[in-house]
Amino acid sequence: MANQSHLDLLKQGTFTWNMWRREHLHIQPDLSGATFYGVDLRGADLREALLHDVDLKGAFMGGANLSGLDLRGRDLSGMDLNTANLSGANLQGSNLKGASLRGAVLKGAILINTNFAEADLTDTAT
Repeated sequence: MANQSHLDLLKQGTFTWNMWRREHLHIQPDLSGATFYGVDLRGADLREALLHDVDLKGAFMGGANLSGLDLRGRDLSGMDLNTANLSGANLQGSNLKGASLRGAVLKGAILINTNFAEADLTDTAT
């Protein structure tokens, strides 16, 4: 179950969320179980957050810091992940069909059995 105060902070917008993250480096945000359909998370610092049973489908995540996240088996099809930092993320078995990853960083990401069919990987760093 998500920490409600973490969800409330994120709902205040990316600027407020990222400021809080910079001031609380020792806290691992828990967003477990949340649904982010249609939520603007562009540029959000979500690195190493707990995202158990989170529904990210339909979220706007371009430029977000998603490094170190466990995204195994997630349906991320059609998502905007342009310039997102996915370094060290576990994307094993995830569906990124038709996703846009222009300029995204995938260095050290686990990509075993990840579906990149029809995905835009232009200028992606691996």
